[in-house]
Amino acid sequence: MPAKYKPWHINENHWGIEIIDGEYKDTVISINNFEFNDKTGNEMTLDYNYVQMTKGKNDDDYKSEKFSLILNEILNDILLKAVTDYENERNNSATTT
Repeated sequence: MPAKYKPWHINENHWGIEIIDGEYKDTVISINNFEFNDKTGNEMTLDYNYVQMTKGKNDDDYKSEKFSLILNEILNDILLKAVTDYENERNNSATTT
């Protein structure tokens, strides 16, 4: 299970996540761009920046494999929820038509 997180946004163009538990609690990440590799379909590019870092953490902590895994788990969870919601909507609309 990924670290607990919640959506973070200022407006429709500035959104991201806030990690709300664990070692990186209070980290806020703004997602600038998110796209899939057209050739493989399995890789994605994420352009993000830190709005707020956890007190006591430094740049090396955020460059670590551990943080990378935490961020990947959160993003995979978000994508899984989005796909599930999309499939549920599509199935519901197919049964009502």
